[in-house]
Amino acid sequence: MRSVVVLSLVLGLGACVSPPPGNMRAAATEGELGGYKAFSWGRAGVTYSEYQTVSFECASRAMLAPRAPPEPIPTLFAPADPEWMIADAVSSDVQDQRSQYQHRQEVVEACLQEFGFTAFGLTDDQLAKLATLPRGSEERRAYLHGLSSDPERLAAQHL
Repeated sequence: MRSVVVLSLVLGLGACVSPPPGNMRAAATEGELGGYKAFSWGRAGVTYSEYQTVSFECASRAMLAPRAPPEPIPTLFAPADPEWMIADAVSSDVQDQRSQYQHRQEVVEACLQEFGFTAFGLTDDQLAKLATLPRGSEERRAYLHGLSSDPERLAAQHL
C-alpha cells in the first residue's frame, strides 16, 4: 500500500513540478527564454523507455528531497490584530510553498542535466498542439518525446 501512495505522489509531482522530460514550464519573466513562452527538456536520440525512466527518477528525487530551509520573513512591529495575524500566517505559508516548489524545480532540473538533458524552447505551434492533448495522456507523452529526442529540433530551439 505504501508503495502505491509513494508512486501516486511521485507521478502527481511529476505532473506539477518543473519538467521532467515530457513536462513543460512557462517562462517566469518576459524574455527569459529568448522569445519562447515555455520550455521542456530533451536529449538527442533518447529512447521512449529511457525518457520515461529519467522522468520518473527526477520526479522521485524531487519528491524525496529534504525540504528547503524556510526563508526568513522580515517582520515589523504590528498590533495583535487577529485579522492581521491570519493574513500574515497565510502569506508565510504561501511563501513557504513557493520556496518548496522552487527547490523541487531545482532538484528536477539538476537531475535532468545529470542525465544529459538540455532545455529547449517550445514554439507557439508546439504549444498549441500540446493544448489539444490531455495532461498525463500517452499521446501527450509521445508527442513531447518526439520533440525532445529530435537532434535537429534540440539544436534549433536550444536555450
